[in-house]
Amino acid sequence: MHTRLLLPALLAATLAAPGRADEPKGADPLESIRAEEFLAHVRWLADDAREGRLTGSAGERAATQYVADRFAEWGLQPGGDDGGWFQPFPISSRAFPADGCVCTLRGSDPTTSWAKALTCVDEFRPLGASADGEAEGRVVFAGWGETQGTWDDWRGIDAKGAIVVLLRLEAEALPPYLKVQGGGFFMRARLEQRQIKAAAAHGAAAVVFVPAPGRPDVIGRVERAKREAIPALFAKRAVLGPILATHGCDLDAWVAGAKTTKATPAALTLALSARVTAKIRVDKMAGRNVIGVLPGADPGRKREVVVIGAHADHVGWNEEANGTDQSLDIHNGADDNASGTAGLLEIAQAFATSPHRPGRTVVFASFTGEELGLLGSQHYVKHPAFPLADTVAMINLDMIGRANGRVEVGGLGEAPSLATDVEAAARRYTELFTKSGRTH
Repeated sequence: MHTRLLLPALLAATLAAPGRADEPKGADPLESIRAEEFLAHVRWLADDAREGRLTGSAGERAATQYVADRFAEWGLQPGGDDGGWFQPFPISSRAFPADGCVCTLRGSDPTTSWAKALTCVDEFRPLGASADGEAEGRVVFAGWGETQGTWDDWRGIDAKGAIVVLLRLEAEALPPYLKVQGGGFFMRARLEQRQIKAAAAHGAAAVVFVPAPGRPDVIGRVERAKREAIPALFAKRAVLGPILATHGCDLDAWVAGAKTTKATPAALTLALSARVTAKIRVDKMAGRNVIGVLPGADPGRKREVVVIGAHADHVGWNEEANGTDQSLDIHNGADDNASGTAGLLEIAQAFATSPHRPGRTVVFASFTGEELGLLGSQHYVKHPAFPLADTVAMINLDMIGRANGRVEVGGLGEAPSLATDVEAAARRYTELFTKSGRTH
């Protein structure tokens, strides 16, 4: 048997552990578990067409429909809301640029009529922390907007009433003597909020962020955040950089100078004015679990329920490009957790299509919202298909696609009887069992 199928095989074997009253006789359900089928599920779920299966997205909808279709094909009973397969639940609303967002730059020379209107979404977008509103004024450049020790990006600049252009504050782009904590989206959002607060404290009317030279130059999506006091936009360097350079601020030269001296490079008042309008639309979103039920075959034990679950969602598109790649990438989530979902499907098929079923009722639960904070599983606990008092065990499959010749089963210390069954199954179906406090 292919090593990457060890975990679904072990779990299926555990439900039919030798010596149990509900042990299937005759045909072994494990015979239906096939490496090629497992891989086919993973490939479909992790395909680019699913766009990373972010909860609430079209990709998540397609993935959950795929799971529901397989459950129906194999004859499971629907266990979701209103007699259907799905169990919807609300998630944090998503933010989008609303109609009317504006970012227009004008030359301050009264003898010219030069102006450039940037295109929303393609060339700029409002930040999730932006206030809704509009502002117009002269343009000033204040580096990263940081004050650390002797470094002060605000020294010698009058930001009152101005549209302040700031470099996005990222650890990877800073001189060695400026320190900020790196990290993912949440840390970046906090740093952006810090920069907006600093600009507002210096009297700025609005902020326009631009990525520093060498950093990915992509727009990304609007992420919800605590709203600040002034409008804040993010513009592409490829669009804004040449305009700034023409009017007195070469970003490459300024950053190079900042990295070669501990003295703060001069902030710049540019021969530009700008008009910006930021508006954010918040749309309510929902995720959905898929619940399939295999009724128990033993009249005396069918009231007892075993839940087997795996989350089908992943994180969608990345917020920024990787390395020097200037395009957004899809986080496909083949291991996390198309692999666990494929294992769930293989186990469901194994028992649903076998003439010999477990004595206990089995609930197959494909959760979503896991990457957003276990939202789908939390919803199931509040709205279980069967009373939790009758649920005797829950087995979760997560990231089982990289077994590399071994399987790790956690939590057995809290369930000694289950540990005994897993150990028996491991000895029966593999040669990988070791007695080390864990089952591998």
